[in-house]
Amino acid sequence: MNTQRSVDLTIEYPERSSRILNVLFLKVLLVIPHLIVLSLFALLISMTSVVAWFGILFTGRYPRRLWNLSYAYIRYTTHLNAYLTMLTDQRPKFWPERPQE
Repeated sequence: MNTQRSVDLTIEYPERSSRILNVLFLKVLLVIPHLIVLSLFALLISMTSVVAWFGILFTGRYPRRLWNLSYAYIRYTTHLNAYLTMLTDQRPKFWPERPQE
């Protein structure tokens, strides 16, 4: 059973940008709570990656719940980086949606 998935990243060019937030560096201030959550999330991912490694070693498959957690971390990091690098004005959510099965 082949369950590989491809990754598609689509970023639409914004018609307008919130220049006030960019100029006053308010985006950086708005992101501080996200960076705290992201650092805790990264700590959790580093611990669960060891558990996932053993799961892969013994079963030959990535445990589904741990894969979903890693997926959520990568998605959250991508959304936060896009917001910080001013590719989007849409602030990231603290917990992204669940992956589609």
